[in-house]
Parts: sequence; C-alpha cells; structure tokens
Amino acid sequence: KYAKGQIWGLGIFIGIISIILILLTYFLVQSKKNKRKLNLINKQLNENILITNEQFSKNDFLLKELHHRVKNNLQLIYSLLNLQKRRLNDPETKTNLTAVQNRIHTMSLVHEFLYNSDNYEYINVNEYITLTNHLKSIYIKEENVEIQYNIEEDIELETERMIYLGLIINEIVSNTFKFEIGNGMKSIINISMASTKGIIEIHISDNGPGFNKDLVRTESLGLKLITIMCTQLNA
Repeated sequence: KYAKGQIWGLGIFIGIISIILILLTYFLVQSKKNKRKLNLINKQLNENILITNEQFSKNDFLLKELHHRVKNNLQLIYSLLNLQKRRLNDPETKTNLTAVQNRIHTMSLVHEFLYNSDNYEYINVNEYITLTNHLKSIYIKEENVEIQYNIEEDIELETERMIYLGLIINEIVSNTFKFEIGNGMKSIINISMASTKGIIEIHISDNGPGFNKDLVRTESLGLKLITIMCTQLNA
C-alpha cells in the first residue's frame, strides 16, 4: 500500500510538472508571437512616422513657396507701379500711387517674414514694425525724418492681424512723411507698443504742429482704411 501511494504521488507530481512545462511552453510560444506582432506594429508605426514627416516637410516647403510667390507677385506689382509713376507728370497722381505702393509693400513684408520664419502663425511685432524705415527711401526723406521705436520684444500677432496693424501704422506714419513740417527742422516719429493683461496699446506721435480734426477730409482713403482695419481688429 505504501509503495502504491508513493507511485501515485510520483505520478501526480510528474503530471503537475508536465502541466507546468506545457503551460510554460504555451506562454513562451505566445510571447514570441506577441513579440513578432509588436515588432510588426512598431515597424508600421515607424513607417507611418516617416511618411508623416515627409508629408510635413513637403507641406512646409509648399507653404514657404506660397509665401515666397505671394511676396514676389506683390513686389512685381510694386515695380510696375514704379514704372507707371515715372511716366506721370501730375504730382497728386504720383502721390496716390506712392500710397498704394506703401500698402503693397506693407503686405509684402508679412509674407517675407513668414517665408523666412519657422512660425507660420505668428509674427514678432517688434521685428516687423521697425521695417517702417522703408518709407524714408520711398519719400526720399532719410535725413529729415527719424523714427524712434519703443516696442516690447515679445509681442506676437497672428498673420492676418499683423497685416491689419501694419496697414494702420503705414497710413499714420506715411502722413508724417507726406506732411513733414520742413523749415530745416527734423521730424521725429515715436512708435511705442506695450501689452498689459492681454491688451495691446499703441501710441504713434510726431513733433509736427498737429492738425484740426474738424478739417480732416472725411473722404480720405487713408482715414477710411484706418477705420476699417481698426474695426477688423476690434480696436
């Protein structure tokens, strides 16, 4: 009886060991299968990442190219207007064409910034506004007018809002160049901009004699543009 019991116990032990070995073998096989599946999934993910990166690079290139072409087209229009101005004798017509050129150049600068930047949504205001210096060469008043800037360096605006703001500043600053006081005095334009609790305040002034608001022509295109752009900015 005792020998039979030992044999029976040994049989149970062997059976348990066999079951354990079978289970281990099963889990080992499943583990290898799962590993192969994971490797396959990882390979597919890596391929998808490569495809996505390639697509992103392609889109990035196309977007840069778009801004580059828009800028070039605007510059072409600018140059055509320049050629037309040379054929004109009427001072007022020339002045009006110059004003149109300034507006074109203001929009062109935005696309130039976007073309040279890695950020296609926002433009640094400080870097952009300082380019109003181009007005000096247009009005040939480099020596008579000085522009002083006091703009917070970290203010950024969306592309569309920057175009509106650029046009507003262009219209205001252009007036100083057009109606520069002369008489040997140097005109000084001050442009300051600061952000307080999400609200951007802009101050533009010069040392000219000022003007009577009641005498400003209501049909002035520049004034209308400023009003329209301010409305677009909810200013």
